[in-house]
Amino acid sequence: MCAYAENRGPEVTVTQFYDASRNGDVDTVLETVSGSFYNRRKVLLENNDSYNKFLVNYYSGSSTNITNSVVDFKSKTAVVTVKTNYPDQSTHSSALLLKKAEDGIWKIVDSRAID
Repeated sequence: MCAYAENRGPEVTVTQFYDASRNGDVDTVLETVSGSFYNRRKVLLENNDSYNKFLVNYYSGSSTNITNSVVDFKSKTAVVTVKTNYPDQSTHSSALLLKKAEDGIWKIVDSRAID
């Protein structure tokens, strides 16, 4: 269990995911994802030894800001909207769906682009 995200809001998981991606830290990325989000990236995350280098290159010089966060405590779900700014002045916005696992950790389970 990742102590960094334990008993924290979903925004912590999202921040951790993007920080780990920027650093090429595939193990930490794996700790932050689940569901279809994980399934779509499983082969890259688990079977591609150069994926960490790809992540570092892709996110190099970028910054990600959380622009909105809505938590439904009853269903233990959240939608966190993020905007990533790249050095070439391009941007990408996404809505990330998170679910709180039994161990209290928020995991990113799905996403959709909102550009």
